[in-house]
Amino acid sequence: MTPLTPEQRERLKLIAAEAAVAAPGEWEWWDSCSWLRLTSRVDGRWQPQGNVLMPVECSDGHPDIDMPREVRAFIEEFDPPTVTALLDTAKENVRLKEALENLLGFGTAGNSMESLQAIDDARTALKGTDK
Repeated sequence: MTPLTPEQRERLKLIAAEAAVAAPGEWEWWDSCSWLRLTSRVDGRWQPQGNVLMPVECSDGHPDIDMPREVRAFIEEFDPPTVTALLDTAKENVRLKEALENLLGFGTAGNSMESLQAIDDARTALKGTDK
């Protein structure tokens, strides 16, 4: 996959910002009872249980998932191929930064190589989830 275009990156930034407003903070699975629920923590404080994603039983008895519209859009947009493209974009940015710094004589190749390795490791972790 090729790196994302600037327009694609802007669209993803907007979706991520909306999700951060709807369910701010770090997300963590809670499994202390029979229902898994995804809950966020902001400044060390847990938000209401399942504020990100929570299973529910509808009045007619069928199971469903309750989540903010913005979180649903975030999950749909940030699928494995998109995350892989973001990593490719980050890798290309690191390479461009390194080339520019070397051209200007700053020579920070060591830090850039570590960044490139971290991006490659993340891409490797995502392989197999891209269908």
